[in-house]
Amino acid sequence: MNFPSLSINYYPVFLSNDASDAFDKLKTVNQNLTVAASYPFKILRELSTATVLFNWNNSDNYEGINNSYNWNLSISDAITFKNNSFFTGTFGLLKGMGFDTLTKYTLNLIGRFTAMEVWQNSLGFNISSSPDKNQSLLLYINSNATFLKYFTIDARLEKSIYNDYQLAV
Repeated sequence: MNFPSLSINYYPVFLSNDASDAFDKLKTVNQNLTVAASYPFKILRELSTATVLFNWNNSDNYEGINNSYNWNLSISDAITFKNNSFFTGTFGLLKGMGFDTLTKYTLNLIGRFTAMEVWQNSLGFNISSSPDKNQSLLLYINSNATFLKYFTIDARLEKSIYNDYQLAV
């Protein structure tokens, strides 16, 4: 029987001193919250695992100088086939504020299969976009094989495309 899992972690950190000089004054509260949930289930006799991950960070400093926060949310699904191949896809959203405001979207797709029990091959695609700032695209093919139990040959072809909209004329 498949059971869902849930993990919640909260880490606060408090730092302060009693210095009277504003340049020496230290009063900081850093907080981190991570929530992860997953559930394995079958799709047409194949194992699939859906996962949701949420992470939040916040930093409040003396007199609000350099305060920042960010959070990200990712949703993924991984399907493992009986022939030891798998396919996984992840969508993510990152939002943050510090020196600058940031919003970023990501999509990551990976497929992997194993041939002759020692030769692993994968094909991946990743796109990342910050509206009005930049966009990147990564495509890759990776292949590796293990021989004589201790040696691995690894080959990778990769194409990366990056557009920076802020520097465009």
